[in-house]
Amino acid sequence: MLAAIPVESLSDVRSLKHHLHQTYAVPLFRQVVLQDCEIQDDSASLLSPGDVQLVVRNTFSTTPHAEVQDFLRLVRDGRVSEVEDVLMRFHDPNLPRGLPLDCASESGHLEIVRLLLQAGARISPECLAVASGAGHTEVVGALLEARADPESRREGRFSALLCASNNGHAGVVRTLLEASAAEEGSASLDWAAKLGHLEVVHLLVQAGFGSHEVDGPLDGTRLLSAARGGQVEVASLLLDVGLIRGWGQHALSPASPALQWYADALSEASGHGHIKVVRLLLEAAATAAALDVTGLLWTRLPGTPLIETSETGHVEVVRVLLQAGASPNLTDKDGLLPGAQPPRSVAQHLAGRTALMAGAATDLLDNRGSSALMYAVDGRRKGAARLLLEAGGAMPTEQRYQEALSSVLEAETPSPSGEEDFDLFA
Repeated sequence: MLAAIPVESLSDVRSLKHHLHQTYAVPLFRQVVLQDCEIQDDSASLLSPGDVQLVVRNTFSTTPHAEVQDFLRLVRDGRVSEVEDVLMRFHDPNLPRGLPLDCASESGHLEIVRLLLQAGARISPECLAVASGAGHTEVVGALLEARADPESRREGRFSALLCASNNGHAGVVRTLLEASAAEEGSASLDWAAKLGHLEVVHLLVQAGFGSHEVDGPLDGTRLLSAARGGQVEVASLLLDVGLIRGWGQHALSPASPALQWYADALSEASGHGHIKVVRLLLEAAATAAALDVTGLLWTRLPGTPLIETSETGHVEVVRVLLQAGASPNLTDKDGLLPGAQPPRSVAQHLAGRTALMAGAATDLLDNRGSSALMYAVDGRRKGAARLLLEAGGAMPTEQRYQEALSSVLEAETPSPSGEEDFDLFA
């Protein structure tokens, strides 16, 4: 290769090497410049016209172990000029064990990443994922330009898209999607929905993840995740874009698949006390069929929304559900009624009391043959027992329950396990 370069555009050998790299794609850190058969130092000046020769090395120099570790520290600390000086001495950019590029990528040292790539550093499977998880958008872009695999995984398990989505790095997610990253896209949407990363959810939905064609029947899992995590904005977005198949008030019949997702999401939001999500779901489709369905296939909660929130003590949610028409006289999968389990806190007591005031039956038996009052007696819950009696609960017919009830009501000691007496709320 012959090239004529105006000497006034250069100051020293280093600037010549950069010019050759940028103009002719000659590897920057493999260039050796000779003049009159002598190797020229990078700082050697080029003030007068003349001929120089260029040699491109095919091998790296042998570097002692101590210097290899020193180089890694320079990379980690982001010391750009010193890293460049070492690379100019033909140091292997992959020593030790390919760590320099991984380290620079995770730390977000963009200029060092570019220097290492120019020096021939290999891109490991972890490199793109660690940069994505750390949110370094420009580093991710540089790695993709260097032909990093957008589907590469960290430790063989976590894709770059999942790492970025899990941490809410929307800029990285956008960059990866533009590079056609698709590995673990549905799982990425799950985590983004659960953690409330609204912009990430929007990007993934726009990219087609979560659609029926991609996920088949599991098209309500994101709504369930958002409801469980109390992510009202994400839940609203998922409803707006219509990810739930058959969604709409007219479709929420007992046989509708959408009813299952709706009921499960409402139970999760209610049981965890996420009042804003509960209101959102009720505004979207408040039907009796949905309000009184027990937890179905995809939720760990066995009861209706009212039962779940009565058990966990979220009084305001109980009121909202009752106002929306939830029945206080339905049992859960185990046959238990709202407030049937002895309350463990004042909040749970108030929630159960609210359900009773709305007309919850006090004399219904569960599938074990026990009433709410029997549970209160067995647990020696004085306040709960008095509340149930005042609400019209029938006295147990068995003598042992009558004697136990009298003992509980006459007791002057606090309820077991340090529980406060609920008499002041009766």
